[in-house]
Amino acid sequence: AYRLTGLRGPPQAGDLRELLKVLLEDMRLENTVRYHRRTACLAYVKMICKDGRTVRGFTEDGEWIEDLKESERKKRVSERRTSVMSVPGTAGSSLWPLEMLDTADPE
Repeated sequence: AYRLTGLRGPPQAGDLRELLKVLLEDMRLENTVRYHRRTACLAYVKMICKDGRTVRGFTEDGEWIEDLKESERKKRVSERRTSVMSVPGTAGSSLWPLEMLDTADPE
């Protein structure tokens, strides 16, 4: 059934919403580590990257942008701008980080 319907469902009871709630709770429990290093956040980023999308602040590979060397960071930013400009509709492909998600939001 997962392959046919995915991790979706009614907004109130969908599998995806429950998964995000669990990840958010795990993230909040690990409060001594910065957000981009927390296990739950990294799991979220990995899921998004597997879908071919990106999370704000992370590369397409799931690396934290600030961890890259300055030259590598500039190179990736310029490549990303070029690819976003050349493909219509990809500007919205970057998703919010886990710590900014609100499971009570209907969207």
